[in-house]
Amino acid sequence: MSRVHLIDEPGTVASLSDFRRRVLAALETPGSATTVEARLETTRQRVNYHLRELEKAGLVELVEVRRRRGLDERIMQKVASTILLDPGALDTSKLERRDAAGVHGVIAASVDVIRRAVDVSNDASQTAERVAATTVLSEVTVETPAALNQMLREVASVVARFDTGGNGLRLDFTATVLPSPKREASDR
Repeated sequence: MSRVHLIDEPGTVASLSDFRRRVLAALETPGSATTVEARLETTRQRVNYHLRELEKAGLVELVEVRRRRGLDERIMQKVASTILLDPGALDTSKLERRDAAGVHGVIAASVDVIRRAVDVSNDASQTAERVAATTVLSEVTVETPAALNQMLREVASVVARFDTGGNGLRLDFTATVLPSPKREASDR
């Protein structure tokens, strides 16, 4: 089983109902419709239907068939320990035109970061290598767009100062700027 699987098909994203996400969660260890039924306290027929749909979508796979009481019991498992949704597969068509370009740029950069993180994670799991990765998330307040531009120039300057030009540990560096979600003053 790979460590991370990325869902990038809009149809698959749309088909992931709350119940199907619960079925995936119930398959932390391989199981049959009967074991998932017991974990979710529902009917085996309902679980069987959704397991087959998840199998068609490539999110679960058959690992064993056991003969039980004269019937074949299918043992399924998730295709990865972590399943992520590719933000590029989400519908952003409802954004206002004036906001769409910047937000689509942020989404595109996020998709790229997620895809790279999936590749690095899966590569590391095959080679048992350690991964040098981190995230810096900070909320800042700037007075004007000019101040924002100055901040971005200074961040780019600091990053460039540490670039050795090819000798050493090769890293991707991504900085994203977007408005903070609106919150109540008491939440800050």
